[in-house]
Amino acid sequence: MSYSTESDLQELVGEATLVKWSNPDGAATTVNSARVTTAITEADAQIDQLFRGSKYVIPFVTSDDGDLATLRRWSTGLASTILATPRRILAGADGGKKAEKQGQNTLEQQVRAEMRSVIAGIRQLNASLVSTSVPSAPVVIK
Repeated sequence: MSYSTESDLQELVGEATLVKWSNPDGAATTVNSARVTTAITEADAQIDQLFRGSKYVIPFVTSDDGDLATLRRWSTGLASTILATPRRILAGADGGKKAEKQGQNTLEQQVRAEMRSVIAGIRQLNASLVSTSVPSAPVVIK
């Protein structure tokens, strides 16, 4: 199960932008759903990879609305950056895309900062935790 959907991404960036970003050649007038799905899959893989080895079960398992919204925000933020990247490369030095680039960089930085705060324990998710049989505190044996 993906953390986000094409409609979530469209809500974040708008339909016209999603059409543009999902078709780097600029010729199409509809969203390239295959590219969007690939970007979401890659974004979700990046999230899972970052949290692999953490205290959370990966992929995340949660029914908490706040956690689901957080995962959706992370996934759409990273997926939008993935989709925008080829356009930034094709735009060359600037190509009128400087503000767009800065916005995407800021969004990606914000998402990654939020994820790092969860890993560091500054912020918690109510997602399923990895169970371990190893004590989490010292055990006194008499």
